Amino acid sequence: MPPMYFPSDMHYEARRDTQALSEYDMAEHTSPMPTEGDMLVGYLEATLLDDRKEIVKITQNEEFYIGREPSCKLVISHPCCSNWHFRIYSVLFERQIKPLVYCQDLSLNGTRYNGKAMGKKNTVLLSENDTLEIRRAATLVFHAVNSSTELTFDLSYVDSDRYLFSDTYTVTKRLLGKGGFGYVLMAIEDATQNQLACKVVDLSDKKGQGRQMLIKEVRILMELNHPNIINLHKVYSTADRIYIFEDLITGGDLWSHIERKGQLEEIEAMPILWQLAEALEYLHEHGIAHRDLKPDNILLTSTHPGARIILTDFGTAKQTTLGSRMLTFVGTIEYTAPEITLRQTNPSASTGYFHSVDLWSFGILLYMMLCGQQPFAPNGTGPLETKKIHERAKKCDLNSLDVDPMWMDKSEEAKDLIRKTVVVEPLKRLDTKSIRRHPWFDRYREELENLYKRACAGWKKRDTPVEWLDVEEGQNGRVVHKTVAGVTQVSSHFVGNPPQVKVHRPSKLQMIVESDEVEGQKMEETMGKVRLDSDPKYVADSYGTGDGDIEMEDSSKGVKHIPPVDGDEEDKLHHVVSAEQKGWRSAKGFAQKVAETRKKGGARVWGGRG
Repeated sequence: MPPMYFPSDMHYEARRDTQALSEYDMAEHTSPMPTEGDMLVGYLEATLLDDRKEIVKITQNEEFYIGREPSCKLVISHPCCSNWHFRIYSVLFERQIKPLVYCQDLSLNGTRYNGKAMGKKNTVLLSENDTLEIRRAATLVFHAVNSSTELTFDLSYVDSDRYLFSDTYTVTKRLLGKGGFGYVLMAIEDATQNQLACKVVDLSDKKGQGRQMLIKEVRILMELNHPNIINLHKVYSTADRIYIFEDLITGGDLWSHIERKGQLEEIEAMPILWQLAEALEYLHEHGIAHRDLKPDNILLTSTHPGARIILTDFGTAKQTTLGSRMLTFVGTIEYTAPEITLRQTNPSASTGYFHSVDLWSFGILLYMMLCGQQPFAPNGTGPLETKKIHERAKKCDLNSLDVDPMWMDKSEEAKDLIRKTVVVEPLKRLDTKSIRRHPWFDRYREELENLYKRACAGWKKRDTPVEWLDVEEGQNGRVVHKTVAGVTQVSSHFVGNPPQVKVHRPSKLQMIVESDEVEGQKMEETMGKVRLDSDPKYVADSYGTGDGDIEMEDSSKGVKHIPPVDGDEEDKLHHVVSAEQKGWRSAKGFAQKVAETRKKGGARVWGGRG
């Protein structure tokens, strides 16, 4: 029978003390059947060994198998065909884009996708005229119905930018998603023919905070390497655009999964939240708060329960030292901790917040997954509801866990975990280690750990740092700044004659001065930690905080004017302009110089060699 972790009709409350999670591997699978209202999204044109033709329709929300078993939607009675040879399913990722259709190979003898072996348990996204071959038994060609997944709008600049990545990747016109950030297109890694997602962002219409958030997201993700966090492959950028190549995740997002089912059984929610706790523990150990945990930002590698989850969208993530306060109002109101919203509703009363805001969101996610709605936003999130949601969150009334009929069949352990994470006082919330030791998880620790190992079995730790190639266009050609693990190197690709003037930039990261983000601290503390990763002569030469500019003077170079920095109050203290300033004795001395000048209200820092 096909692999399946949990039966869809299993009620956790009735069997939670007797049924081990590991037994669900062999549970009988029942595919969701299409209903009359389900939309036709495509079909497979099958040619069998005897030249017989078959048309296999694919509808939204349908999942089916092709193989020898009589229960398969298309039965192929041939010894080269496995009982369940491959699985076809569709995922509705975004409403403005038709559902995406995937094929997962389950066979012993293998399935060929466009002439190349897929590999057992691997999944591919199907596009128009893609071919699936069961050797010596059948050939199936995929066709999309009224496809809106091909680009119908102008992205001609992608063609003009192909020189950036043409030696490594092929970016197709297959649209996977779109939003305020830009577009997601399907890409192919030329060396392996593996499918990837390419996020294309037009920077020309993004200024200030939006641009800084995107750059910050990429920098954070470049340093992360975890099975439950989206994996970057490579980044390319120009002055106007950025191309982010990352893993293609084939199971849709958690929001679509919950929407399709209405709510999840505890037995299905448990592995998802176990993995989320693993991801949060990793992030918090690295000083990173995600700050926007919600079902939309959790992707599934498969539609089957127990699959590996992927945490994505780090646009509002923040990296600080543990114990440092954050100040910016970010997140999605239904999942946002009250100490964050206090920054917007009553800034004078706010003292900032910590990484524990993610733990509040974790508890809201658990509540939402088990009953299908948020505890403090039952009526949606319109303009009039936002204030009500904040007020309800501050009161943190979870009485519904005891009186609402929809919670009557839920375990007391699940309710207790919600009560210990959805807590107004941040210091009273369970941390990630305590969450995974909670009785809701702990009774099934061994089974959950085994499930987790199986879910992550196909994941490989990235053994080389992510590269970011930033291409600068000049009159004499292109200059490529390659950043790997925070170190920037320069190589030049010229059109025509080489330039007479060379562009110089330091080959190592210079100095980063970060904000501790604590209001009311001394400016020296606010300018904060100094990290010197290379020769002290390479120092940051600009910090703008919106209330004035800093100008630097080196006796050999004169005054350099630095404009103010766009962005939120955190970004303003993170602006770094790299320059070769040989006149400074040390980076630390420079930071102190900046702090002293700010305290005095000055807007000029004078360089010196003494």
